[in-house]
Amino acid sequence: MGADQDLLFGKIAVAKNFCSQDQLNKCLILQANSRDRVPLGQLLRTEGYISDDQHSKILALQRQQLATPDPVTKVSKEAILLGRLALKMNLITEANLNLCLRLQAQPGEKRTIGEIMVSMNFLKVEQVKSLLSRQQKKIMSCGHCRLSFTVLTTTNAKVIACPRCKGPLSEGKPSDSVRTDAHLETSVANQLRKSAQKPPPRSSTNLSSSVKMVKMKCPMCEKEFCEPVDSKGRVDCPHCLSSFSA
Repeated sequence: MGADQDLLFGKIAVAKNFCSQDQLNKCLILQANSRDRVPLGQLLRTEGYISDDQHSKILALQRQQLATPDPVTKVSKEAILLGRLALKMNLITEANLNLCLRLQAQPGEKRTIGEIMVSMNFLKVEQVKSLLSRQQKKIMSCGHCRLSFTVLTTTNAKVIACPRCKGPLSEGKPSDSVRTDAHLETSVANQLRKSAQKPPPRSSTNLSSSVKMVKMKCPMCEKEFCEPVDSKGRVDCPHCLSSFSA
């Protein structure tokens, strides 16, 4: 997880009173002194300052905030962070990065910032995969279902299950591409399985009338749901917790 994402994680943890500022500061010092830069959330859990359930809730809130488009650039914060990381590692020039961000901000554009950078020949596929790994993400696929996923792995899980067939996912995918069918977050999914409870359905009466709702069968777990669509046309399944284009 990048420094900006760790900063956001810490802000949410303190704002929700899951931990104190002093506890957060102690973990930031531990992180600064660690050779492998252990994720902040992992340190807070290891030190006993937050629970597994709180860790999952923070990740969910963090993801919501990162998916929210910047009011000026109209690009998600997650795309901006990936772009900043590529710039910091001298993989792309600032001018080329800004061009990619402008392309992603165009109405109807569904590609990720990584896909755009590859399509413009600014980055290679392996470089995008390396950037994703630094954010604790990796591309995985299911040989049985022929589906691919961008997986956020923060649980050290040895086996990650396909949300459709429940079989194990394999790292990588057959084609040389960074495009995937859906996004998965292992910590949230594992916490949901442990609790053996389904999240309550969102009531459309609590949502603004301007929010577009979609009622459909999830292409991953094949369960029906009705959820809001974000600005990039993506929707989250409340059952298997995968995220995909509606």
